[in-house]
Amino acid sequence: MAVEKAWTSSAAPAFLTLDTNVIERGLREQWELHITWYYQHFSLLATRDEGFNTYDTSAPTGRVHVPSEGYHIQDGNFLTR
Repeated sequence: MAVEKAWTSSAAPAFLTLDTNVIERGLREQWELHITWYYQHFSLLATRDEGFNTYDTSAPTGRVHVPSEGYHIQDGNFLTR
């Protein structure tokens, strides 16, 4: 269970805040694809993420299947020979 401290809200603000009666149910269905390219002193890394999280409450509406996705690109250059 994640606990939010007072200093974390300024360092990394929450992008999803749930009510106290909401719980996460089931498996986290997530995958990630990495692609890396190297050329002489240069490197490039790209990542693509997707998945689903399932949340539930005590209300009769049932479970909610929430999709999540993201990506990042990173490059690097070695200065030594």
